[in-house]
Amino acid sequence: MQRSVSGVAAAAEATSTAATVASVATPPPAAAAQTAAQGSALELAKQYGWDAAIAAQNAPHPAEKWADISRTWQLAIHSLNQVDTEHPDYAEAQQVKERYEHNLSIIRIRYQQEQDASQRLQSLQASLAELDRISPVTSPARYSQMQAIVERLQSIPAGTVAYKQAQQLIANIQAQMPEAPYKREGTAIAISD
Repeated sequence: MQRSVSGVAAAAEATSTAATVASVATPPPAAAAQTAAQGSALELAKQYGWDAAIAAQNAPHPAEKWADISRTWQLAIHSLNQVDTEHPDYAEAQQVKERYEHNLSIIRIRYQQEQDASQRLQSLQASLAELDRISPVTSPARYSQMQAIVERLQSIPAGTVAYKQAQQLIANIQAQMPEAPYKREGTAIAISD
């Protein structure tokens, strides 16, 4: 009988030890869920990063699309910020975050370039419309103003949607301009910017 009591005590002790080991080796359900959520935060961030990278391909894009891409990079970075410092993926999340922040800075530059180019193009289109409205078609002043508009259109940076539109507008303006500068009594009229 002593033996069976010892056997029961040993079995109970073994069960208790196994439970203790299991509780040490396995985090409580809430901690396990948190660890899984942080791991999925890294995966979610990578999916956002992939989506942003795909969307940025085949540039140029309108400013609105650059803004959308910027927001996607920001979502990715926000997801990476959710990974706790104690999580096993923390170091990887920090490396990915550094790359994503760099990508976001590039996208913000592209957005600003497109925004500036688009505003410049709209302003020059308005100037051209006003010129068409008030200036006689064959006046030297009109020629000078059209030339100045062309020069400003040529300053719109390549790699923007506005650049493509500016090039088309330049071709249209140059088709309307006379072949040679205006002359009055044998001398060329000075054209200033």
